[in-house]
Amino acid sequence: MRDGINLAAHVYMPKERPGPLPAVFCLTPYGGTYSGLGHWWARRGYVLAAVDTRGGGRSEGEFNPYENEGRDGHDVVEWSARQPWSNSKAAIFGGSYLELGQWPVIKEFLIDTRELHKEWYDWTLKDGKRPAFLKKNIAYDVMGAEVWNYADRFDAIPSTPLRLYLRGKERSADVGSLSKKHSAQSTSRKHPYDPLDTRPGEFEIPQGEANGAHPLSCPPAR
Repeated sequence: MRDGINLAAHVYMPKERPGPLPAVFCLTPYGGTYSGLGHWWARRGYVLAAVDTRGGGRSEGEFNPYENEGRDGHDVVEWSARQPWSNSKAAIFGGSYLELGQWPVIKEFLIDTRELHKEWYDWTLKDGKRPAFLKKNIAYDVMGAEVWNYADRFDAIPSTPLRLYLRGKERSADVGSLSKKHSAQSTSRKHPYDPLDTRPGEFEIPQGEANGAHPLSCPPAR
């Protein structure tokens, strides 16, 4: 990094490269190798770099959530562009912490956040033009599909239930992955959640189950 701190990364690339390749990377505080994802991207002609955040995993420095992602992410992009395998193009991905950490990185390159704020304030405070990024009233991300969807009302959002199981080792630094199939080799937790139900819950009741499963149920508020 620009201040001399070294970040650790697992880098995956195709064994045979016909020419320079683009890179996709993530900044993760969770550690792990991301080997499955790395091989998936490599088979499709990309280089994947799973980079441990500053102070996370095997990286040097002190971990302060979201404090260094912008500068470090910028430097990771610049580093990848200098590599002999690179075509000087890069993209960042991830969900949860990794997703929130993308915004400061993008700000370093592309987004003028002051202009976005101005468009919002012009619209809400000065009766100005509706900002272009507000396509509809609601924007929501579909995990797994990795696409943005838009709707005018909450009741227009599809509500097909889907049960997914978190697969991963209990004491591993890897965050694991979601699967439609239950694995008897890993513990599981489930939590019924309806984003349309905005009623406050009173408490959560743990209910023991066999095979190490510990489902949680949230009773309706009285």
